[in-house]
Amino acid sequence: METVYGDQAGATKGTNPHKPGRKSYHPLLAFEGQIRLNLNAVLRPGNTHFSTDAADFVQQTFKLLGERKVKFARFDKGFGGEEFYSL
Repeated sequence: METVYGDQAGATKGTNPHKPGRKSYHPLLAFEGQIRLNLNAVLRPGNTHFSTDAADFVQQTFKLLGERKVKFARFDKGFGGEEFYSL
């Protein structure tokens, strides 16, 4: 969760454990592990469930990588379920 202040577009009140009741974003982020290069990022509303659009995000990230091959991938919670595992 990323807490926001003021009236930020797309931010909503959700399950923000650090600042309950505050508007926030629930981002999806993809990084290359060795040099920590950001590959893809999406800011979702703070009331978004962990798994919402997770499979689409992974597909979009792989598409952005083009012909480059992924040797290893590590995912946090929310990246699970039949839709995700069938990728």
